Amino acid sequence: MKKYFFIVPLALVLIGYAFPVWTIWFNAPMYGHTWFSISVYPTGTVAGPVFEVNIMNHYVGIGKLEPEKMIELKFVPAVWALLAVFVALAWIKRNSRLGLVFWLLAVAVLVGFVAYHWYFLDKYLNTRDPMAPVKAGYVPPLVMGSDKVANIYRVAYYDVSYWLAWVAVVITAPGINRRIEKFLK
Repeated sequence: MKKYFFIVPLALVLIGYAFPVWTIWFNAPMYGHTWFSISVYPTGTVAGPVFEVNIMNHYVGIGKLEPEKMIELKFVPAVWALLAVFVALAWIKRNSRLGLVFWLLAVAVLVGFVAYHWYFLDKYLNTRDPMAPVKAGYVPPLVMGSDKVANIYRVAYYDVSYWLAWVAVVITAPGINRRIEKFLK
């Protein structure tokens, strides 16, 4: 049974392709109580009312959100596939230095994903049109949490896919994998 347990962390990451990795909700006074959400999937797709978000972005001078032109989105499926391979190999090689290396690579992918996401948002949100109707000043990148920029409220969080990947990383972690291995005997 423990020989095939690598399927569990692998499946957790692969199941993540069906769920968003990150979601952000927006609301502006012009929409009343209606909130709009944009979700990014490990497949590299963006779901949600991009047109409405672009209207809100226009008021504070942020460029159009054009997922089809975002080169970063083209790499997300490969990054998630690499993550799946790393967690599977971390389990398969669990009692060796190589297993530790694969586990550390999986952790690095998830941490690097957040770091690059923050960098991308900072660059995207702060390269703005100086002729915008509303001068918002510096717009902090919001990867998790909530805030208000000008008159636009934002709530962002890492979604199901991201947390499934962390569960896969945790169950392949040194120490935890030994406990699971004992349990599976």
